[in-house]
Amino acid sequence: MSLAAHRVFKKINVIPDWVNGHFIQWEIDPFFNGVRPYNFSLEISESINFSEIAASKQNLGEVYFAVDDFKIRQSWSPYYAYRITLQTADNRTYRSAPTLFSATRQEHRKYAMAAEIIRKEIIVCRYAGNEAWLLKRKIYGSKAKTTVRQNIDLVSGVPISDIADEDYGVGIDEGFYPPVPCAYYIESSQQDKQLDPQGVGVKETITSIIRLPGYPIIEVRDVICSSKDGTRFSIQSKGAKQFPGTNITLTQKASMNLIPSTDTIYSIPIPVSL
Repeated sequence: MSLAAHRVFKKINVIPDWVNGHFIQWEIDPFFNGVRPYNFSLEISESINFSEIAASKQNLGEVYFAVDDFKIRQSWSPYYAYRITLQTADNRTYRSAPTLFSATRQEHRKYAMAAEIIRKEIIVCRYAGNEAWLLKRKIYGSKAKTTVRQNIDLVSGVPISDIADEDYGVGIDEGFYPPVPCAYYIESSQQDKQLDPQGVGVKETITSIIRLPGYPIIEVRDVICSSKDGTRFSIQSKGAKQFPGTNITLTQKASMNLIPSTDTIYSIPIPVSL
């Protein structure tokens, strides 16, 4: 079944990277109610109708991105397209519309320029900024079985998520996808520490404006975890800069706030090192 695929897939972004592999990230409609678990696959073809599959990555599981590291694109044929396939637990299949990758010589130049800009942005963030882990918030899945309780941190007064049903305040089972590496550098930051009037402890707030490469694509309420000390920040707002004439995200800019150490979000394990 693929007739309703246009209602399932909301957005597909392709970020060119000829070194590590092209990054394909997708979003599905949060109101899509297929039988879980979902199983995504990536298909690659040099024909717009996908009459032949040049390469594929099958059975990726419940993920939101894939990396095309086949490096089969050596000649610039008229078409080079990606398609995402979603198979639900009841064996229904939904296929996205083809997403063309650099179909013309003019687009090839744009993609090559965009890839070089992103590569340099990654280098700046990695060596002059901070390496981190991204916890991407789930927008679909099984709803938590009970009402999520929201507590307040006694010192900071910031709402903290509850671990009920292990959804971490998201309202969807498990709450977040597994951590993926990311990097950013801080453009500006405000930090404040004050003793709590009630003598409970020290109230610490940190608000930062950060810049990130074009991928992985972040959204509001995603969580960034420092790889140095495990400190976690919540994305409050975001913006993005696209390469002119394309939908390729070059850079992202976001504001993020420190999450109190009492929040159960800290119970989500992240790898020791990148």
